[in-house]
Amino acid sequence: MAERLRELARETDRPSQLDAAIKEIYSAHLGGERTSEETEQLDRVIIRHRGKIKTAA
Repeated sequence: MAERLRELARETDRPSQLDAAIKEIYSAHLGGERTSEETEQLDRVIIRHRGKIKTAA
């Protein structure tokens, strides 16, 4: 999961693309099932850590 995230982050130029990539990986990890609360939490985490994720890639 972490390696796939790094690959997608390296290939992504826009924040919205990175957000979508993270959601895709997270959904695949969970089998595609998320509650609305989990979705909201994930959105907040992505925005808060977007720079760190991109830098780590």
